[in-house]
Amino acid sequence: MDRHAVFRRSFHIISPIFLGYYLLPESLGGGITRTALSAVFVGTALCIEIARIALGIRLLGLRPYEGQRVSAYAQGLLGLAFGLFVIRDPTSSYSCRRSSS
Repeated sequence: MDRHAVFRRSFHIISPIFLGYYLLPESLGGGITRTALSAVFVGTALCIEIARIALGIRLLGLRPYEGQRVSAYAQGLLGLAFGLFVIRDPTSSYSCRRSSS
C-alpha cells in the first residue's frame, strides 16, 4: 500500500474527531465563538483548495484524477460545514414529543 492510500485511510479513521466541535463551549472567550472559529477554518481550507487547483499542486493523499478537480478532502469539508452551520444541533432537529392520549 502506498503512502497516499495510508494517509487517506488514516484521515478517514480519525475524522470522527471533528465531532469534538459539539464539546466546545459556544463562546471561547475574547468575543470568539465556535461558529466563527469553524468558519475561519473552513474558509482557510477552501482558500488552500483554490490555490492548489490554480497552481496545480498535488498534496499528499490526493488521487491522480483529483489534480484539477475539487478534492475529496474539500468535498468532505463542505459536507461537514453544511452539517455544522445548517443543521446545527442534531438532537434538536429530530427530537419530537408524543402527546399522551
